[in-house]
Amino acid sequence: MKNRIALIISRIAHPISLILTFMAYTFFSIHSLWKASWTLAGITAIGIIPLVIWNQSRTKKGIYTNFDVSVRKDRYSMFALVTVLTLLVILFIRTSNQPWQVFAGSLVLLLLVVTSFVLNFWLKVSLHMAVAFYVSLGLWQIHPLPALLLLMAIPFIAWSRIQLDRHKTDEILIGGMVGLLCGVLLLWVT
Repeated sequence: MKNRIALIISRIAHPISLILTFMAYTFFSIHSLWKASWTLAGITAIGIIPLVIWNQSRTKKGIYTNFDVSVRKDRYSMFALVTVLTLLVILFIRTSNQPWQVFAGSLVLLLLVVTSFVLNFWLKVSLHMAVAFYVSLGLWQIHPLPALLLLMAIPFIAWSRIQLDRHKTDEILIGGMVGLLCGVLLLWVT
């Protein structure tokens, strides 16, 4: 039963889900319905769908053990793809006349990805934790209530990752620190 609950939490708080939710909340808060819709669709087509297809196909072929890419050495190829996709999304954001805050947020997200990639040479940083902290602090500027709800959920996210044996405590802590620092930087630059 614990594993089932942990799996549900882990899936809801997956970095892809959190980033998509954050983008949707942001775009629909700052843009007209039309601009928010096409911006979200463009970013999803450029950055999210290719990553989902990549992870699913590599999991199905047995190259990755699971969609979360839980084996540290397997993450190198995932991080390379995520870095490229993030750069393409940044280019899209820059050329689609997004506000400075959106552009800055995407640059900070790139920093989170690259930092996690570099740290992956020593330990498997929890991206669930890093993205949860980053998104919660990013949401803080738009509306504090969802930010507080996500912050209150972070201990449960950490528990789920340990319960599922996807991360050790140090990987959870380092992921949380990366996300917290990037989230604070996001607050500072925007």
